[in-house]
Amino acid sequence: LGHPGFTNPFHINSSSDLAITYNDFSCLENYHASKLFRIIRNPATDIFEKLSVQDYKTIRKRMIGNILATDMANHGKIMTVIKSRIAINQAENRKQFELLSGNENTKFEEQQSLFDFLIHCADLAPNTKLFKISLKWVELLQEEFWLQGDKEKSLNLPVSFLCDRENYNVPKSQVGFLKGF
Repeated sequence: LGHPGFTNPFHINSSSDLAITYNDFSCLENYHASKLFRIIRNPATDIFEKLSVQDYKTIRKRMIGNILATDMANHGKIMTVIKSRIAINQAENRKQFELLSGNENTKFEEQQSLFDFLIHCADLAPNTKLFKISLKWVELLQEEFWLQGDKEKSLNLPVSFLCDRENYNVPKSQVGFLKGF
């Protein structure tokens, strides 16, 4: 919804209105969260109108967290949290895998970390689709990146990773993406 077709680093490097508005922090994701809640606050589309103020605040916080989790800049943090839970399960030699500790004081944050992981996985899911569908996503994303690279060159900005159509190898980049992420 209203995605301008450029990455967060582009917005930050170009000092775009989005970067200025969101202080260089998950510009696109913050924009999308803002748009979502502007739509929801309209009486005709307010799916939360019957919730208590506290329940609304909790759901809003969860949804914003989920949207921010789609920023690839958060990949390392999200994976570190999940890997640490896996390590704890292995260290305690549990028969049943548990992602939540059961600690009431950390329950919300632990649940949010799990939600963030799941939405992040879903965001990366096109690579798990049938090859023809995955290939279409790659082609669309590749074209978007190249257009960004062209724009960066025209603005004398550094060309972002994977955005230089002159030095791009689709199969190699996809193997790198799959191995890296």
